[in-house]
Amino acid sequence: MKILYGEGFSPEERIEAKIQININIFESMLSLIHAVDFLKLANQLVDHNSFDSFLALAEHSTPDFICPEEAELIDNLWHDPAVQQAWDLRSEYQIIESAGNFFDRVLELTSDEYVPSEADILLARVKTTGIKEEKYVINDAPFEIYDVGGQRNERRKWIHCFDVLINLCYRFFNLISFLCVWVECECNNLCSCSL
Repeated sequence: MKILYGEGFSPEERIEAKIQININIFESMLSLIHAVDFLKLANQLVDHNSFDSFLALAEHSTPDFICPEEAELIDNLWHDPAVQQAWDLRSEYQIIESAGNFFDRVLELTSDEYVPSEADILLARVKTTGIKEEKYVINDAPFEIYDVGGQRNERRKWIHCFDVLINLCYRFFNLISFLCVWVECECNNLCSCSL
């Protein structure tokens, strides 16, 4: 909506998006690394040094910016056959669907010169907390869009906003949900939560 009917993304929003893309890359690789263990693929790893180095790095925190050495580490892991096999089995664990795109371009996306494109911003996963409101005028009709936190623990903050609806409200969910599991409980299908 912001691209079609708003003013696009400001330079500040692009900087925030770059941070979020870096966080997505780091957290997604951490999910993949854990999946390698969970799926019992660690014995198929080719690059044990990168695997161990990334786990040691992840123990400290998730960085807002990934340095060139860390990007190289992630790129090496992404090309490891065991990690690729874990990626192929991604319906067995929670990972953002755009991670593969980000991993393919990790060296570009983490460089100092990189400025996120609109497509990259749309692919980034941002966890919403609370309620965010945007207003647009489309064909002289005012619209208010509310972005609410979808995690189960966020719902209590916004569910009361929908007690009285004036217009019909459509709920959209990502079709990839049919193939994924919940973050909170990996034994449940994500789609059952989205419906």
